[in-house]
Amino acid sequence: MKLMTRKKGPIPPIIIIINILLQFSCGVFFKYLSFNIKFLVILGWFLIPVSLLMIFVCLFEFRKNKTTFVVFKNPVKLITYGLYSYSRNPMYLGMLMMLIAIALILSNIGSILFAFLFIPTMKHRIILHEEMILMDEFPLEYKMYKKNTRRWI
Repeated sequence: MKLMTRKKGPIPPIIIIINILLQFSCGVFFKYLSFNIKFLVILGWFLIPVSLLMIFVCLFEFRKNKTTFVVFKNPVKLITYGLYSYSRNPMYLGMLMMLIAIALILSNIGSILFAFLFIPTMKHRIILHEEMILMDEFPLEYKMYKKNTRRWI
């Protein structure tokens, strides 16, 4: 199964930065897509620290278990507890939540659409490759984990 034309895709921080730039561009160049709902702006500001907390909790778990969080590197251990018992990709879910929060703060429909483009981008450029690596490293354990835990939520 060929997933990409190159062996490795852009790393998640690069994907996030590009997405945020596109979101801000929508806010600047497509003002007619803007809306003014104060509750959603407040919700966006609430989601920022929640998303950062999710990301840092995941990074802490990787560090605690002495395994890598670097994309495309072979992990030493499969983490299946904590946030990882609810989602196979809670760190990416935290990143998605941050993009949604930024879009809500910008109050622009185009920005929201770009936030949701993160899902297929991550799936095809990163997640499917990581899943292949995990299946090679932990064949039985990962198969069971994949069966019992959803990719996103």
